Amino acid sequence: YYHHFDEIEVLPKPLQDPHPPVWMAASSPGAIEWAAGEGHSIMMDPHSSHVDLASKHALYRRTLEAHGYSTEGREIPMARLLAIAPTHDEAAEIARAGAQWTVGAYARPKTIQALTLPGADEDDAAAQPVEEVDPVQRYVDDVIVYGTPSEVVDKLTQLREEMSLEYLLCSPLSHSTFMSFSEDVLPKLA
Repeated sequence: YYHHFDEIEVLPKPLQDPHPPVWMAASSPGAIEWAAGEGHSIMMDPHSSHVDLASKHALYRRTLEAHGYSTEGREIPMARLLAIAPTHDEAAEIARAGAQWTVGAYARPKTIQALTLPGADEDDAAAQPVEEVDPVQRYVDDVIVYGTPSEVVDKLTQLREEMSLEYLLCSPLSHSTFMSFSEDVLPKLA
């Protein structure tokens, strides 16, 4: 529903003119292509694997440029889940607990079942069943950045190079992760 109000003043006024920066939340290829085609900046999702996020970022840049928009000066936030602890095994436990909560309370996939795309014939690879994937393990293996502080610094540095991760929106999976990220990781990334 949309509403229209006359003679209403909204305060405080935004500092930016004509308006604050706007990011479209875009995770599907169609949403990414639409946002880029309109020249909008996007915020990339926390649930895609690192590889998928890199591919989506490349799609965004290509589509943006194909529609005559520049990537220069754009901030493209990428959301990542983080688990940091003094030992790798402790961080893995935090990552697994965070993945279990995310899958159970938020993302809710049970497993990826056999998938057939509409219009695919039986010989097409798209018509073949996709292997069942443990969604918790997928988060631990492919989505969450976890480890000791130095391992996380190394992984974030690697992601910066591999997928142009320049603007990190991080979601710490524990209070200790938040503290370690602030005290042990951020100073080394500056």
